[in-house]
Amino acid sequence: MLMNMTTVIVLAPDLGSGYDFYEDLLANSTLPSHQIHFFKIDILARVVNDKLTTQILEINDQLLQVFKSLVASFTPSNKVIVTIACNTLSLPRFLQSSMEFLRNYPHIHLLTTLEAVQAVISTPKELFVGTKPLSYELNHVYPQIYTPINSPVFNSNEERLAMVDLVQEIIWRVKAQQHSLVDTAPQYQPDLQSEENLKELKLKTDLLLGKLSEKGVNDLILGCTELPSAFKILAMEKQIHLNLINPVHLIAKEIADY
Repeated sequence: MLMNMTTVIVLAPDLGSGYDFYEDLLANSTLPSHQIHFFKIDILARVVNDKLTTQILEINDQLLQVFKSLVASFTPSNKVIVTIACNTLSLPRFLQSSMEFLRNYPHIHLLTTLEAVQAVISTPKELFVGTKPLSYELNHVYPQIYTPINSPVFNSNEERLAMVDLVQEIIWRVKAQQHSLVDTAPQYQPDLQSEENLKELKLKTDLLLGKLSEKGVNDLILGCTELPSAFKILAMEKQIHLNLINPVHLIAKEIADY
């Protein structure tokens, strides 16, 4: 049992990107490292064939069991902040059961990356890119967050679709590099498992940057935990001129102000 102090829990459905999220949070948080903990959780795939999974209720139940375990581990004298190292998993439809459950346990506070982004985004020039289904979902639940789906910098539906498809492919390619599960992306198999994956990842990330620069996008919010890795890989070979905003840094600020 932990002593009375602020404890931060990072819930990670994917080991590779989840641990990157955790390390970025450690590096940017004002809390000492022993107060920030990494929890790998087993959750069904959120994106299947580039669409939102149909197993919404099952994932709700999986997350609910995780939060029940946390409640059993911390007394009300503990202040616990929980964040999720997956932006798609942070959508309200996945968290409905958990949010209802947590109303009875105010000492455990769920802070999602989407909430942190919503607090700072203000113009169409701040573009949020993430998984394809997340981009469509945000248009309904957080319409003030500009994605390729609702941003006025894109002129046609064809252009919007091409952008979300490009971002989704980059995410799958990072997952493959990190040896995360990519079996729900059959349209890219077996290309993701080939030796050319890293080369294609760099090419696609560079292509994304070029297209965004052409559209006058200045600030890019990396709305998937795999995307910071994609840009770190590209930055080893070329200079990146866009302002890249990692939601982990926004989470760190929210924790400091909490």
